[in-house]
Amino acid sequence: PEQIDRLDSRLKEGGGLDILGGIPRFADAAELYHEVKPDAVSICTPHTLHFDHCCTALEAGCHVLVEKPMVTSSEHAIDLAARVTAAGKILQIGYNTPALAECRRLRDLCAGSEYGHLRVVNCSVSQLWNAPTKGTWRHNPALSGGGMIYDTGAHVLNTIISTVDEPVAEVHAFLDNRDAEVDINGTVNVRFANGTLACIAVCGESPNGATGVWNFDRASVFFDPWHGTGLRVVAFEDGK
Repeated sequence: PEQIDRLDSRLKEGGGLDILGGIPRFADAAELYHEVKPDAVSICTPHTLHFDHCCTALEAGCHVLVEKPMVTSSEHAIDLAARVTAAGKILQIGYNTPALAECRRLRDLCAGSEYGHLRVVNCSVSQLWNAPTKGTWRHNPALSGGGMIYDTGAHVLNTIISTVDEPVAEVHAFLDNRDAEVDINGTVNVRFANGTLACIAVCGESPNGATGVWNFDRASVFFDPWHGTGLRVVAFEDGK
């Protein structure tokens, strides 16, 4: 809200829309779609609003780039997928790592036999998230749907899902809200249908950083699951 107020103040000082180079602003999405008729839209609203905003954009005939997480319930995910198919449009979620060459290489290793079977994935991510987001929509579950795991942790989970590329069979989690309305710290354990196990540790009260290791029969592959930087393979033969 404060950022919007500051922008409104700058717009008034700048003589209306000139500060945006003549780009119009709309307070109502329906009016935007009617007046501008865009080919595609980028949806960057709070998490629980994504479903309705994506549906409206698809109904207006737009391709959609939506920030993560796509939606905040499995029912909405299934519904939205059906709507995308019916509309014949592209809906892309704003994750960065799957588009990187390193991540694609890691996915190929998971699918292939170069280093044997993928057995365990172990990732962690930390961020000074709690204090800076207090008082914002991210601490309001009605708008965020969840806390640090939903927000930054979603990048790590997506990287694991993208590289392992197998159906998820089971998920278990421990959450610590630290007296907040949303999760601040937590751990998540995942069992994939092919037997691969994954664990994720998320901390919203420590300096920024992320680590990840994909353990194969004959190698350990190190990869940053948040920023997508680096890909280091430590290979060995016959368990040595």
